[in-house]
Amino acid sequence: MAKIVKKPVRKIAPAAVNGAPEATPAQAKAAAAQRVTKKPTAEERRRMIEVAAYYIAERNGFRGDPAAHWAQAEAEIAGVLKG
Repeated sequence: MAKIVKKPVRKIAPAAVNGAPEATPAQAKAAAAQRVTKKPTAEERRRMIEVAAYYIAERNGFRGDPAAHWAQAEAEIAGVLKG
């Protein structure tokens, strides 16, 4: 009977599948900003700020001033949309 030899499996990094090197966080943020192709409506912008403010509050353990969380979220969204 022939002996079966198992070959090691070569793992491929997710970025290598597409042939592109993995992006740094700064490059990923810049690419995300470039993907914004149209100016959001006022309602879309308000919703983006609302979601960002929620996550800011969550990071702070829901402590602190909600108005400050909202102001920080407005600044972050303005920076992303300015791109």
